[in-house]
Formats: sequence, C-alpha cells, structure tokens
Amino acid sequence: MVASVNLANANFNSSGHIQISAMLAAALTVACVAAAARAADTAPTAPQTAGSTVAPASAPAAEPAQHLSLDFFGDILTRDTLTGDWGGIRKQIADKGLTIDMRLVQTYQGTITGGLDKGWNYGGRGDIVLSLDTGKMGLWPGGFLNIEGEGKYGEFVSARQTGTVLPADANSLFPQADVNNFDLCGLSYTQFVSHQLGFYLGKLATITNDAGDANAFAHGKGAEGFLNTSFCFNPVLAITAPSSTLGAGAIILPTSDPKEFLINLGVIDTQGSAGTSGFDTVFKGGTTYLAEGRYTTHFFHLTGHQLLGGAYSDQLYLDLDQNLRNFIIPGLPIQHHSGSYAIWYNFDQYLYQPDKKSDQGIGVFGRVGNSDGIANPLHWFYSGGIGGKGMIPGRQNDRFGLGYYYIQAANARSLEVLDFRDSQGFEAFYEIALTPWMHLTPDIQVVQPSQQNVDTATVLGVRLELKF
Repeated sequence: MVASVNLANANFNSSGHIQISAMLAAALTVACVAAAARAADTAPTAPQTAGSTVAPASAPAAEPAQHLSLDFFGDILTRDTLTGDWGGIRKQIADKGLTIDMRLVQTYQGTITGGLDKGWNYGGRGDIVLSLDTGKMGLWPGGFLNIEGEGKYGEFVSARQTGTVLPADANSLFPQADVNNFDLCGLSYTQFVSHQLGFYLGKLATITNDAGDANAFAHGKGAEGFLNTSFCFNPVLAITAPSSTLGAGAIILPTSDPKEFLINLGVIDTQGSAGTSGFDTVFKGGTTYLAEGRYTTHFFHLTGHQLLGGAYSDQLYLDLDQNLRNFIIPGLPIQHHSGSYAIWYNFDQYLYQPDKKSDQGIGVFGRVGNSDGIANPLHWFYSGGIGGKGMIPGRQNDRFGLGYYYIQAANARSLEVLDFRDSQGFEAFYEIALTPWMHLTPDIQVVQPSQQNVDTATVLGVRLELKF
C-alpha cells in the first residue's frame, strides 16, 4: 500500500520518493524590478517633489537586463534575436517604453545508468516578458510595469527517474512542477521615488532568467548555464517561497547603482502559485518575510559579488520529526510546527577578466544554505564550482561550467523511515553559441540519489535555447 502525504510543498510516499513541487529561488529580486534596469541609463529625470528628486533608479537585478545589450539589426546569423527588429517596429516601441523579450528552451535528457528509471525525455519551456516604462511613455518617471507569461510542454527528467530530491532539469519546475500549463506568473508594478528607494507590488515571478538569488556563473531557470536545479538557486527556500505569488516590497540602493549595492525587503504569500490569481490565499494561510542584500566587490581589480539573505514564514507546517504512521493511519494525531526559516549566502568571483565592462572571463562561485530542518527536509545545502565565458578566441559567446553540490538532510524520524539520506552531485556543460540567438548545450550529470539503496545516476542531455 502506498500512502501519499503532502508536507507543505513536498510530496512524500512510502516508497521513499520525495519530490519538491515548488523549488524556489530567493524571492527577493523580482522580475518587475528588473524592468527598471532596462531603462536606467535612458530614463528622464523627474522634477523636484517634496524636496527630493524623483527619478527611476536602476533596478535591483544585479546584472543588466537582457535586451539592453541585444542587437536587433544585422543578418540572421549575426543579430541577437531570431526575429530581428520587425521592420523597425521593435526599436520604435522600445524607444516609447515597451520592450518584448521571448525565449524557448528545449531539452532532450535521459538517465543512462543508475537511478530509478532509465530512458530519455523531451520537453520545452517558453516565456514572454513585456515591460512598460512610464517615463519613456511620457507619463511619469520611475514607474515600471512587468508582465510575464510562461508555459511548458513534454516530459523532463525528474526526481522520479533519478531518485534525487532536486530535478536534473530546472526547466521542469516552471511555471508549475508536474503541470504543463501556460500561466501568467508575473504582473507587477514598481515605482522609484528617488535614486535610492523604490517600491513594488503585484503578482511576483520570484525567479527569472536575470534575477533571484543572482550569481554570475550559476543562476536562472535552466535556460542558460547549468541545468540541474542545485546550481540555479538555493533550494533551502523550497517550502517558504513559491515561484509565483502575490507580494510587495521595497528596494534600497545605498549607492544609487544596483550593480554595486542592492538591498531588497519583501513580504509574500507563502501559498501562492503561478496557476492561480492568489487572492484566495494571500496572507491567510501563511506569510513569508524576506530580506536580501548583494554587494559588488573589486578584489585585485576583478569583479565579484557577495550575497546574503534570510526568510521566515509563519505558516503552520507538518513536523517531520514524528512517526510516519501518524500520516498514514487515520485518527492518529499529526504534529505541526509553527513557522520555518531559511538563510542563504552565495558569492561569485572572477579570476580572469579581460574587460570589466563585459561578462567574459573565468571565475568561481559558491552557495551555502541552512533551514530549521524541522519543517524543511533540506537542513544544509552547499554548492560550488567554476564557470567562464568567451575563453576560446572567436567564440566570445560560448560558456562553460563545472559544479558540485551536497545536500544534508534533516535529522527527522519520518525521513529516516523513507530512507531519505544526504545526497550529492556533479554537473559539467559547454554552451555553444551557434548564432547569438541559438545556443546548443551538451550536459552531463552524475548524481547520488536522495533515496538509499538506489544506485548513483548518470544523466546525459542536450539543450537548445532560442531567443526571438
């Protein structure tokens, strides 16, 4: 007999299989604010109001927003997007405050040895992001509206095949795990009231391709760089921060430059989902309070970043440290735990950087995360590795990465019965830029399952990314 039990956002069953259904990154650097970075360099200065200059400061996205550097012109082999400038329309509407970014990611991946189930899977994920700049539209300065739609199709290599707690392909988690839908995962507004302060609210896509637990070499949703979820964001936030949720917050830029120092404070609904509006759960079943700061360093005249964050949810969770029979046998008392916390840190540091104004070079990265280990099955998380871009002459857009991660499971009775153990894994990839808008990435992973008595899995795959 198999009895399923829902522990917050994790599904446990008596076979020992655990799948986290909403692996989330740090829900602080929201997509709505990334729109601000897109217009930071060109936005007009606002008139004096109440003794302060109201102007759109740069966004909290620590890296420049993607389309700022995109070249829509040129032939199909040299421009940055497949569809180009749309006969001049794309640049015209961008100058008027509307930008449109579109992307499709396809993966073909399979478990060839070990794991629970061998075989190959093909799946895809696409997203479209619309950003409106009220300053460029001639309305008022400092306002940015962000709308993001996302969907996926097909099948992905999941925990059911590898026996690991984290999917081998992060694309499988967005916009919702185990559901192939197209959802409105982001609809948010940001207003900067000075060069140092802005506020945002709405339905927040808490991790995007450019923001959310940002790291120069290991970050995102699996569209670029690493595929394994362990290298895309810190998973200790899994049960406190959904990937799409209603929320609000403040952005503080102590130096007026988000590339140098960014502080983000947020309050979000713990039970939010990309598949719902969120108004039926907002701040009723649980609220998460988050804070994150990212600071740019210049050790030895080389760029690096230091990031530290924390989150606390007041939701009532199931206590993992109890006998599993309490979940299975009707009538037995089920113990709960009030609240759950997570603390995370990451860094990246270039070791070689020919031009500080570009992202080309080679460097190292690392992550550490900690949770209460009572409501959260992941007690400690560690990852680190090396990454680089443009290291081969004539291949300035090629990227590569090698990484290792280790997960320390919570010391809880229910997990022991499920044979849930510490796990670790390795990944290596090389991203080939066939054209600026088409990237092909061979990938290999060797992962130790989270379940005991399951052999180490070897996962091979290839990813194709298209930018429209």
